[in-house]
Amino acid sequence: MRRLQRWLFGYFIISFGFHFLSAQITPPFIADFESSEDYNLGDLDTQNGWVRNQGQVTIISGPAFSGDNFTSLIANSPFSQISILLNEVGGDEIVFVDFYLKPKAGDSLNIEEVVDSEGALISFVNVDSKGEVYVFNGDGVGDWLASNTNNSLTTDDISQNWLRLTVRHDFNEKIWDLSIDGTLQTINLGLIDDAVTYLNEFVLMGDRIADVNFDLFSLTTTNPLFIDADNDGIDDTYENVYGLNISLNDRDLDPDGDGLSNIEEFLYNTFADDPDSDEDNVSDGDEIKLNTDPLQYDSAITLSDSDFDGLPDDWELQFFGNLNEEGNEDPDVDGISNSGEFNDNSDPTDYYNGVLPALSISRGDSQTSDPDTYLINPLVVSVSDAGGNPLVNAPVEFSVTSMNAQVAEDVQSTRLSTTLTLQSDTQGEVSAFVLLGSNEGENVQISATVSTGTQSSNVIFDAAVADDSYSSDITSQGAVTNTGNAIIHAVVSGEQGELKSVAVSGKGKVEFDVLHEPANTIAFYSFVFTSSVSENPADHTIRSM
Repeated sequence: MRRLQRWLFGYFIISFGFHFLSAQITPPFIADFESSEDYNLGDLDTQNGWVRNQGQVTIISGPAFSGDNFTSLIANSPFSQISILLNEVGGDEIVFVDFYLKPKAGDSLNIEEVVDSEGALISFVNVDSKGEVYVFNGDGVGDWLASNTNNSLTTDDISQNWLRLTVRHDFNEKIWDLSIDGTLQTINLGLIDDAVTYLNEFVLMGDRIADVNFDLFSLTTTNPLFIDADNDGIDDTYENVYGLNISLNDRDLDPDGDGLSNIEEFLYNTFADDPDSDEDNVSDGDEIKLNTDPLQYDSAITLSDSDFDGLPDDWELQFFGNLNEEGNEDPDVDGISNSGEFNDNSDPTDYYNGVLPALSISRGDSQTSDPDTYLINPLVVSVSDAGGNPLVNAPVEFSVTSMNAQVAEDVQSTRLSTTLTLQSDTQGEVSAFVLLGSNEGENVQISATVSTGTQSSNVIFDAAVADDSYSSDITSQGAVTNTGNAIIHAVVSGEQGELKSVAVSGKGKVEFDVLHEPANTIAFYSFVFTSSVSENPADHTIRSM
């Protein structure tokens, strides 16, 4: 691990580094520096995995946070520094590092003083005679951020109280959170190096002028602050109160649609199941944006509306990314205007507003057609609410598994795509036409999906491309033969596509289309036979589908 190359004057730095070094410690690991743990008073170096990298680091008997002893990084030039090597902790696991500290607050924060810690950086700075914890957000170049905490200082700028610092590492998402004295303060901070996959080393650096005291260090894969079964950083008690899932990492979800994720709701102590915790008609998310208190009712809060359309600018930008929408418009065609959606704290771009509808196949499943042709019948789904009432204008997304197949709203349409969203009619039905590709014998699945927020539901249609086909122009007499699973086409001359003659050999059901002239519209027919048939068309019947 690279170390600081210049002295850190007036403040301490804590660094969680991630490096390919020899490993020693595995969680759970606790160090309270007591004799019962085989620690001896005096130099900490080489005791139970700890390494004094420079300066003077001593276990002292005295006013510890826990037990009788604590560790002191003695004021020194160069500054004192300790570390402990860990056994590549992390990967798919969430890792928590928890410890107590009495740091020295510095007069300024000079980022140039820190060199490649590649993890979570914490500093302590004197701001208006109060100790302020700073965190480093490693999003690209990175930057130091204040945690908005005020800690009382002694006349020597030492923290009067022990600070409890708890870091939650998530190496899959490349983020970390910090809790101070058991309260979540900052979330979703970026790691300096996104390539790191584990925690290998903890490093603590002292001060040149004052002693930095350190006690009760722990490394765990379970949350040390509260019961958190899914390790998502949210107290299970909070999750139970607001109907969240204690068995699922749902920190990034927003079930109440107020623009705050569950972890943000927990951070601000707002109600995760109520978009307006203080019921002042301004959503929690908007209040955070406005820097107002989402837990304090304030009828005087106003939201900027620069285009005077009755919609707050923040709200329009959140959902539409622009200020072009009007209050009386209804872009999601759910029957609720934008003004109504704002008043209801609902999403103006989500027809279903967080409630999944019932979705079912009405007809059109399990069809076969020739290569490069439309399926004979459209695929039809029904969309209804929980009471079975059909939903009108409800959006349904159709998508195909084969890149050779495409979906269209009708057979005349030039709007063809592998994914297409269509809306339901007055009966709550949505119809899509499928143009198959050129690969004979290919099986194709078509998914119809409804979505709202992070929820979705779908049904699957099966279709197939015929593996053999035959077509013939028939004017007065002729014969066609059913081979394989082919669909036999009869292109017929005559008034309005009147079928003059046809004969089929084989067993089963053969479907075909007849080209109408002169209108060039497609009508669908079915020819049913049960045994070998003669060439006399009078022996057979044709019925319109």
